[in-house]
Amino acid sequence: MFGFIADEATDSATKELMALCVRFVDTESDTVQEDFLDFAECESTTGESHANSFLEDLRNLGTQLAFLLSKSSLKSY
Repeated sequence: MFGFIADEATDSATKELMALCVRFVDTESDTVQEDFLDFAECESTTGESHANSFLEDLRNLGTQLAFLLSKSSLKSY
């Protein structure tokens, strides 16, 4: 079982960047692990742009999107 995590931030050059990580269960140690995958540059700050960058980067990493079941977003208040 695994899940993808994406978090966006604007760098000092005002570029929208999204960090992509994967969270998974390591079956040997029976622990939850997180690994950084890549940075993706977003064209704008819209949700649609973030989703497109996220999916494009997953494709570039060789992820079979047909097996992607759902996605969610957690907001911190």
